[in-house]
Amino acid sequence: MKYLITEEQNIKLKALRRLEAVDELVELRLRNPFTFDICHFSREMLLDHVIEWVTEAMYYDYFSDIDDNTKEWHKIWNIYYEYITIAYSKKIFDFYDKKCGKQ
Repeated sequence: MKYLITEEQNIKLKALRRLEAVDELVELRLRNPFTFDICHFSREMLLDHVIEWVTEAMYYDYFSDIDDNTKEWHKIWNIYYEYITIAYSKKIFDFYDKKCGKQ
């Protein structure tokens, strides 16, 4: 017997299908000026800031129908946290080093 898995049935699938939006948001965050001096913080704190900003935007744009205190959202948040860390930490650290003159 065959059946289709829909996004409503598999939250991980829904999250993974939106990785392109995550990519766009990371790029957007690095293009727009920050409201604080990033050089007063560590590179790791900048990475954490970008992750938080992107995951919050993803929540409001795509997942606001899910309570943000549930295991479901925590799973999605972890997917995006790991993805951004793996795919963008070098780019974010390079951005920090260039802006803060720490090359």
